[in-house]
Amino acid sequence: MAVRVAAPRLSREERRALEELARHPRTPSIARRARILLLAADGLPDSEIAVSLDTTRATVAHWRRRFAAEGLGGVTAIRPGRGRKPRIAEDELREMITAALETAPSRGGAWTCRSLAHLLGVSPATVSRVWQAPTTEPAVPGRARLQQGRRALERHLWEEAYELLAAADSTQTLGPAEIESLAVAAFWSGRPDECIRAWERVHALRAGEGDYRAAARAAIELSRRCWDSATPAIAGGWLSRAERHLASQEECAEQGMLASRRAYVCLMLGDAPGALEQSLNAQEIAARCGSREVRLMAMHLHGQALVMTGELESGLELIDEVCAAAVGGELGPDQTGLVYCWTIAVCRALADFERCAQLTEATTLWCQENLISGFPGICRLHRAEILRMRGELAVAEAEAVAAADELSHYSLRQAGNALTEAGLNRLRRGDLDGAEEAFARAHELGAGTQPGRSLLLLARGEAAAAFTAIARAVERSADILVVRAWLLPAQVEIALAAGRPDVAEQACLDLAVIAVRLGRPAVSAAAAEARGAVLFAQGEAQAAGSALMEALELWSQVESPYEAARVRVLLSRVRRADGDDDAACLELRTACRVFGRIGAVRDARAAELQLTAMTRAARPALTGRQLQVAELVAAGLGNADIAQRLFISRRTAEFHVRQIMMTMGFVSRAQIAAWFSAGRATK
Repeated sequence: MAVRVAAPRLSREERRALEELARHPRTPSIARRARILLLAADGLPDSEIAVSLDTTRATVAHWRRRFAAEGLGGVTAIRPGRGRKPRIAEDELREMITAALETAPSRGGAWTCRSLAHLLGVSPATVSRVWQAPTTEPAVPGRARLQQGRRALERHLWEEAYELLAAADSTQTLGPAEIESLAVAAFWSGRPDECIRAWERVHALRAGEGDYRAAARAAIELSRRCWDSATPAIAGGWLSRAERHLASQEECAEQGMLASRRAYVCLMLGDAPGALEQSLNAQEIAARCGSREVRLMAMHLHGQALVMTGELESGLELIDEVCAAAVGGELGPDQTGLVYCWTIAVCRALADFERCAQLTEATTLWCQENLISGFPGICRLHRAEILRMRGELAVAEAEAVAAADELSHYSLRQAGNALTEAGLNRLRRGDLDGAEEAFARAHELGAGTQPGRSLLLLARGEAAAAFTAIARAVERSADILVVRAWLLPAQVEIALAAGRPDVAEQACLDLAVIAVRLGRPAVSAAAAEARGAVLFAQGEAQAAGSALMEALELWSQVESPYEAARVRVLLSRVRRADGDDDAACLELRTACRVFGRIGAVRDARAAELQLTAMTRAARPALTGRQLQVAELVAAGLGNADIAQRLFISRRTAEFHVRQIMMTMGFVSRAQIAAWFSAGRATK
């Protein structure tokens, strides 16, 4: 029979420290020691512990005695001359602990061994040993805060890094390198204004020292942050200042960074030739100066410019090469995030939704692993775009609104893009006032709102204003194929509604050319749909039907139910013009179900009205009594009330309602009401 010995008494902190060692061991032997003591503290005898952990009773007894004599320090102790040397000297760690104790934990409450260990990147046992050890040397809180801030920044603990570095900045004079760290922490912790102020200080100090290359780097960074904050004029001024700093310098990597930044601005302004020129110049400079990071970012920008001009294969080849480098860890967090974001944007513009979804999930995981908050807002925006195309309109709108809120701390322009996406979802859901509000706010933040804004005007019945707005947007995008690919379908729809079939036909031809060059199913679907609409307007119903069937197949292939349902509505008109009313009704019923399922209320209502009007004309006439019953159903009366009003039995009233449904092909009383109301309105 096993003999029980006194169980070691563990304090709360000691138990937490041992549990941490057991879950995340530095070595298997230390993990086993921790488990021995935890089981012993639970009252298990040495023999049972030995069997459970596949060790000997002597080993269990040894670590009981060691813990009783030396505490936690004895558990992790390594014999002199053996094991790895500590990463942080004990005196330095004591200073860091002292400085941390003067601040409040980020999650409130009091500091513990575990929370200090998480902050400092050491084990709870190490914190416990150093914290409780006596010391006669005074700590230097300012220097310790700075060291802690740097370590937190290296571990991507952005909020803690900012608080520590800001505290150090308030008690001592920081150099430009330390202020640059403060700027980085400010950005990633959601403080764009503090980030800009810190970079301005870095620029002033570097320029004052005569280090014009470093001053130029700061000016380029300020240009980027000001552009994100929707102040392009100030951003341009910082680029000019960077150019002046570098004018007297020999060729250097900073000149490649400047050219890359100018390439990005050209892309944002739709100047594809300018982007090609600047990105190529940046690559050449970076290659001569041996700056691989600058060269990779310039390559991606060059690839984007090629895609924009329709050179898909060449552009995507460059983009894929840069993505491989980012995944391989050749770029820093900021550059890696940009590569992910830029690549997703390219895939979305090309309607490559499958690849876009995969990249979005990969980016979200990368952000979580690196504790990054800014890029998840952009990931959320891209996810909203994908959800909209998949027909999940309510979820897509919620994601877009959340993205706008997250991005407002990092990039006002991107926040505006998220609001544009929210407006598109609201437009599809029939919330015209909400869509108008979202588009107006997006416009204030400097984001593009077309073709959504023009389609909203058309939905409100302002065809002439919509025609002017979309024509202006198409004209501005003359050299950007991927942008025109999504503007031209709207121009076809609006031009036909505004009575300008000539403009619609030309837009259709231009879209067909772009579809061939891009070779993406979604763009081809939009081109086929536009061709079908134009042909039907020209009276060529048979050719229109063939084009619309092609569009329907392609939209279904890319899993875009809203677009497919819209094609079915148009196809029903074509079938009815051919005299095939049954096929026309079938397409409308399918469209009604799809619109209802995805929450496109306005489209569902319009399709249902068309269906009821068509059914009334196509189906046999009802009897006089059935018409009376239908009128009362439309008035909202139930079967009992109908029976009382017409002096018939309730069962007879139910019979008439069923006969009306069978005769008209309806499945609900709501359809009877809508059909009767539509017929009365027609009269």
